Amino acid sequence: MKYKIMKSQFTALMFFVTNLYLVGMVFMLIILEEYFAILILIPIAAIMLSMYKYAYIEFREDELFVRLSVFFKHIKYDNIESVKPTKSFRKASFSLSSERVEITLKGESKFFKSMGFCYAKS
Repeated sequence: MKYKIMKSQFTALMFFVTNLYLVGMVFMLIILEEYFAILILIPIAAIMLSMYKYAYIEFREDELFVRLSVFFKHIKYDNIESVKPTKSFRKASFSLSSERVEITLKGESKFFKSMGFCYAKS
């Protein structure tokens, strides 16, 4: 079962303003004839747009699959130690909203032991 990751209005505004800024930069770089810089900015804008568009959580047969654009994580159900709601920004690895779920994993290093995910909505 696949669910889209919930996005807050602040996140939507942040993505819109950042991409608007990048488009403005591309026009300025065209005027200044800095074509190499344009080749660098276009993939950045594409990844940012895909982060907003392709964000979902999928409950598979034996794992939880979380995708945020080109970033993804496979979490085996057996490795999940606890799941609880949180509003902490410390563990916001795949979250696009302030309402998130903290998933604590068994056997992981202290740095990667917990991660935050947005609540999924269908």
